[in-house]
Amino acid sequence: MKALNFLTAVLCLSATAAVAQQTPEATFYKLDFVVKEVEAGKTINTRNYSTILAASGKDRGLIRTGNRVPVTTEKTVGVAPVTQFQYLDVGINIDSGLLRELPGDRVAVEMGVDITSNVASETAGLPPIIRQNKWQSTVVVPVRKASTIFSSDDPSSKRQMQIELTATPLK
Repeated sequence: MKALNFLTAVLCLSATAAVAQQTPEATFYKLDFVVKEVEAGKTINTRNYSTILAASGKDRGLIRTGNRVPVTTEKTVGVAPVTQFQYLDVGINIDSGLLRELPGDRVAVEMGVDITSNVASETAGLPPIIRQNKWQSTVVVPVRKASTIFSSDDPSSKRQMQIELTATPLK
């Protein structure tokens, strides 16, 4: 009986070693995002966000930061108006998935970014204006080098919103 248990243990260890040799270690990447507001070529505001993903194509990173802003609405009940509140989510949502490593020290990353902010209305008594920048794409970036992956002009000012990504392998 002891010989059978010993043989079973040896076979299990051999199988585990064979699987370990065939399964490469997953490479992990730290993704650093910089959200910039730029006006006349000068950066006037930055925010930094990070996540760590496996280069498996299955791992997803979700970054959520922001506020719920109340906006007043009126509803008539009978003959009297009743003030109610509706809440709007404002802030930054960054969704990322590291799709694969590419030749030449590059990685393909599936990205979705939603930046929503409320701006005070210029007319007293009106609700706030909601500004939204939203991008979704697969991007290819060099490893260890900051790359601007999204950029768009603000239609109501001379400002521009930019997203920069740096992918660094963790070993």
